[in-house]
Amino acid sequence: MVMQNSAPDISPFRLLTCAAAAAAAATLVLPANAALVEEKGLSDYVKGRYAASEGELNRAAGLLEDALGYAPGEQAVLQRTLELAVAAGDEKLAVGVAQRLVDAGQYDSAMGIILVADLFERRRWDELSAQLDQLGQSGFGSVLSPLIKAWTLEARSKHKEALTALESYPDDGPAKGYAEEQLGNLAMVQGREVDAVRHYVKLIEGDEGGNWRARLLLADAYQEAGRDEYASEVLEQALPAPDIVHARAALAAGEDIDEAPQTASAAVSDLLLRLAADLSRGRTVPLSLVFSRSATWLDPENARGWLVNAQLLAASEQYEGALAALSHVEDDPVYAGMAQEQRAALLTVMNREAEALAMLEAAARAPGASAETFMNLGQAYQAQERWDEAITAFKTALERDVENEDRRWQLWFLVGAAEEERGDWQAAERALRQAIELSPNQALTLNYLGYTLLDRGVKTDEAIALIEQAHQLEPDSGHITDSLGWAQFRRGSYEQAVQTLEEAVASVPGDTTINDHLGDAYWQVGRRLEARFRWRAALDGEPTPEQRADIERKLSLGYDRAVAMREDVSPIR
Repeated sequence: MVMQNSAPDISPFRLLTCAAAAAAAATLVLPANAALVEEKGLSDYVKGRYAASEGELNRAAGLLEDALGYAPGEQAVLQRTLELAVAAGDEKLAVGVAQRLVDAGQYDSAMGIILVADLFERRRWDELSAQLDQLGQSGFGSVLSPLIKAWTLEARSKHKEALTALESYPDDGPAKGYAEEQLGNLAMVQGREVDAVRHYVKLIEGDEGGNWRARLLLADAYQEAGRDEYASEVLEQALPAPDIVHARAALAAGEDIDEAPQTASAAVSDLLLRLAADLSRGRTVPLSLVFSRSATWLDPENARGWLVNAQLLAASEQYEGALAALSHVEDDPVYAGMAQEQRAALLTVMNREAEALAMLEAAARAPGASAETFMNLGQAYQAQERWDEAITAFKTALERDVENEDRRWQLWFLVGAAEEERGDWQAAERALRQAIELSPNQALTLNYLGYTLLDRGVKTDEAIALIEQAHQLEPDSGHITDSLGWAQFRRGSYEQAVQTLEEAVASVPGDTTINDHLGDAYWQVGRRLEARFRWRAALDGEPTPEQRADIERKLSLGYDRAVAMREDVSPIR
């Protein structure tokens, strides 16, 4: 993530003079009718925009709210205030401004969702019905409105009408999965566990474990129906997300999984949260934050909602807001470790590494500190290249968690990587092989061990076999494809290496190592101009000092003479 520019030498807490306000306003998009804004209103507007740029979301929203007092109908100020109220999580302000925009003839899905969540929360059913009719005519509202209408019926104890409403939802199109999940959730709320199983099973048809949320819901329904053995089987096939791990432990201990929503409000919250996550997958979409904020307003205990809020705010470089969202998850039994990891990552991005490390060290000193805490601490030490301390933390995590094989293979991998970095290759190899023994089909571990063996010029046949296996498991991974191409290069299959490395660089175009490898391969097949182009592209990435020196030698002397100068090269034949 790119850090914000450093703040100018103006305290955002000091009143701006009229001249300073005017100067600052020159760089902003002012309201169209700025002449109507009094001096104090302009000052608040400018200060609000400045506070927003500094990540002070609550203060920014409050200042723009004050500015509205001087320009109550100003559309630009209303729109910006609504955006900041959502980002700051100020529900009252967001609802008030959304209503003012609607009253002024402005309407979109974001405003509609904010008003719908507020009316649902306050159980204003008649007003909510009218609002849902309007929402159903706009964008995502056409997907959401009928589903939320069904939940309003359930909230009003109209159980049969709620079921009929969901069953009449169109059974084709992209929203089919949403409707099927809501039918399962409704069955769970109404105590029809067998029906819930039927609906949730449809969500995972053809799935190989990736749809972990659907598997959690299905496991919950199986457990409620008294079929723990089926619940266990469903969870075993799921990816090891934190809530999957927690559900497995709960099931083994005879405790309730309790994953499906238990009220209509919680169900609508989950629905909005799923839309937020789906909409933001791989990109930043402002509407996602509206959905996720509304989800937490409807159900403040929804820990996943706060995590999604934090992720969306961080993606928009609103780091303070993201930290505030994570504070709601600190004590959650399922997501506390993930929140801790994200908090440390955010503090690091904010150049507050010492604070991040102090937080993790304090958590590790607490009685009963979890394996996840020591894992996070080890990764923080690893980021600072404090290899001895990282290894100690990872091994402590292994001692704290002897049952969770999903975490154990990851920890052995981390131990192996840290041992390799500090120069103890024998310890590194033992740890990496332990990780593979625990989980034989992890492409990450197979590729790491294979590439490291290859780079050291030892056990080369096994190294190539490991990389090929990793590539079969994850053929779309650019870095694993690079390892395969480099194995082909080191074996002397240069034409084949060129083809493979071109695929890798197309997948990860700015990667220094991949561009460097492709440049070497081009040189060996006589494509010298292209080789130099790739080496220059490698320098435009983030090369280490050693990489930079090696690439610059190749650009200056050519590949053959540069390689002759190395002391650690042992080509494979």
